[in-house]
Amino acid sequence: MEDSAVAMVKFDNGAAVFVETSWTQNIKEDRLYLELYGSKAGATLEPELQIMGEFR
Repeated sequence: MEDSAVAMVKFDNGAAVFVETSWTQNIKEDRLYLELYGSKAGATLEPELQIMGEFR
């Protein structure tokens, strides 16, 4: 049985989503995070919501 999965979905408009998950890993503690990257801005939810990039 596999213990991890990785997927990348590309959309017609050029956007892509990358998802990685694992049932079991040899790590010290669990880690859950979300990072978004765009051509003009990005965001992360760890440790709190942060938005970086160009704003008009």
